[in-house]
Amino acid sequence: MKKLTLSIVLLLGFFRLNSQINLEHTYTVNSSSTISTIQLSTSGYKYMITDNSLGQIKLYNTNHSLWKTLTWPIANGFNYYFANLSENLFNLDNQIEFIVYSTTTTSPVQWNTKIYSETGTVIRDFPNRYYNGVYSAGLNNYKLILSDVNTIREVYSLPGTSSNLGVPNNSFSELSGVSFPNPTSQTISIPYQLTSGQTSGQLKIYNSTGVLIESFQVDSNFNDLILDVSSYSNGVYLYKIVSNGIESESKSFVKQ
Repeated sequence: MKKLTLSIVLLLGFFRLNSQINLEHTYTVNSSSTISTIQLSTSGYKYMITDNSLGQIKLYNTNHSLWKTLTWPIANGFNYYFANLSENLFNLDNQIEFIVYSTTTTSPVQWNTKIYSETGTVIRDFPNRYYNGVYSAGLNNYKLILSDVNTIREVYSLPGTSSNLGVPNNSFSELSGVSFPNPTSQTISIPYQLTSGQTSGQLKIYNSTGVLIESFQVDSNFNDLILDVSSYSNGVYLYKIVSNGIESESKSFVKQ
């Protein structure tokens, strides 16, 4: 009788645990789309579905109703990436703004970085510059860092006072620094930082078309990887950290 009672208790516990995990909503998207949540400084939490191949970001309320659709123009022969979707970071109005940076798929590689508003208006165009990241430099003090292929490294002050950098939730806030030297012809130091509580992950290198070039196992004992790129073809490469299914923002370096 005791065994039967214990079995019933365990069975009830099993069903109680499973009843806590329910399918809430299903989104039908393209295979190239990604989904995450993001916390905006004014409008709060949103679901974010991104399709770089279409130049489109859809934001949904927490009840899964469509809130906003953001787009940017795309052209053949380019790969597009977005970053730092946010409120009150790139200006002080109530609109959504975000960065789009692009690279050509053929040599010689060209790149461009633009800041868009939710209406599709270009807030700022940075021709022949590629995106290194947005970093905090103190309370309500943010910097945009851009580079060219040669010797220029530019730091821009941002007017906003956003409470975050427009990074999706459950993601890395940054890769903890800027790769150096960038551009490079031989080796490059790629800094990284694992998410809190994680002890290992993978650092993945992609070419400008999104093809995985190399993958390295990394752990929390170090905070950078020295990468030999001497055998790489000249061009722009992207890298990110994946740890326990969580991906960092992609960043880039140039082999020349």
